[in-house]
Amino acid sequence: MVKHRNLRRLTTTLLSVCCLLILCWRSSTAQQPDVYVALVTNKVPEFSGISWILELALISFLRSFRMSSKQVHLAVYMQCTTTALSDAQPYNTNRTEPGFAKYIETVRETVEKLQSKVASLEFYCTSSLGQAVCHSRKGMMQASMTNGIFFLLEHDWIILPSQIGVSIEYIKRSLSNKAVEYILLQRGDRAEKSTVAGYGKLRITDLYSNNPYFASFSFLTRLVEESDLCQRVSDVRWERLVEKYCKMHECSLSVLGVNTKGSALYHIDGRFLSTAKRHSVGILFNDLHEAVKRYITSTIDAATFINYVDMKCRKLPSDCDPYFHRRYFPTLIRPLVMERAGHGQSLEEVIAEFTGEDPNQFLSGKFKGRKELEDILNG
Repeated sequence: MVKHRNLRRLTTTLLSVCCLLILCWRSSTAQQPDVYVALVTNKVPEFSGISWILELALISFLRSFRMSSKQVHLAVYMQCTTTALSDAQPYNTNRTEPGFAKYIETVRETVEKLQSKVASLEFYCTSSLGQAVCHSRKGMMQASMTNGIFFLLEHDWIILPSQIGVSIEYIKRSLSNKAVEYILLQRGDRAEKSTVAGYGKLRITDLYSNNPYFASFSFLTRLVEESDLCQRVSDVRWERLVEKYCKMHECSLSVLGVNTKGSALYHIDGRFLSTAKRHSVGILFNDLHEAVKRYITSTIDAATFINYVDMKCRKLPSDCDPYFHRRYFPTLIRPLVMERAGHGQSLEEVIAEFTGEDPNQFLSGKFKGRKELEDILNG
């Protein structure tokens, strides 16, 4: 009788332990993040005054794809130096050039306030966006996320929730089932071909872009291990090199369709934002300038402000053109160019005078109308 009682106790204890282990396992797996978000930022003019764009980018992503904080591992890739790095490296104050210290401090302060929105957070220094993409494969391995998915998000994009008609689970299924390996968000001008079999919201494309996109871990592996692309990240044509590689090696590229005709994205265009702010150009500093003030002073939250942007872009899609600010820049600077014509000044000198910033920040933005302005100066 005693043996039977002891056996029952032992059995009960073992069952309790097993149940506890199962619950712990379920809890740990449920909390394991499976979306690696690379938030890439670089130093742009007057960044300290527009650092809120980081919050808008991240919150718009979380809301648009109905994400929980437990799903996201956030890796922030920052510009820490003008010197090219051989690979992205964990942030360390010793690697920061003095001219970047304030910018990095601002990035860290802004993002750390959002830490409750994600499961885990890391900061890296990088020389280029391409390098951040390549390093993300290593980051996913270190975070035990090889079965997860990757999302690239530059700091100056707002995703428009009303245009995203799928959940993150839909994206994960399409990538894990290998229906596609790359999903680019539509910005209004991306060519779309036939529908991806079994996934009506995805359209086949032959385009690769560094604009916001999802990708599988295997896609990053192709870039890192099956090509020399990650040794060429300093090449200004890196996007086109990836696109060429994908055409030659038949990458499964796609574009996510939008709910209504137009774009799923609003491009804030960080390089030109400080100038747009100073001259009240674009929807943020014209149509929505009062909403911007309320958002910056915390009268309304990021989600509410994103809804304002979303509604405005649906009503006035032309004002949300991804290149609106850089297309308008020549109009802003033309009067000063006309005034300086024939005085032997270069366009770089006039831009520096007009903006009070490093002209290369603007010239690297490849705005249209540059040659016409140079011809005016040369009289």
